[in-house]
Amino acid sequence: MTIRDILQQKREEILNLAAQHGASNIRIFGSVARDEEREDRVCNCWLKSEIIS
Repeated sequence: MTIRDILQQKREEILNLAAQHGASNIRIFGSVARDEEREDRVCNCWLKSEIIS
């Protein structure tokens, strides 16, 4: 199973967890986004965070 497969399988769980912590607009970039993923690379994520203090 690839990282992309795992992300697709757990998409709703990831989005719900992010929303619980004030994060949105989650994006994947780098090797996973380019379909060049390998086991020795990481999954790069970008997100928007609303921090309220």
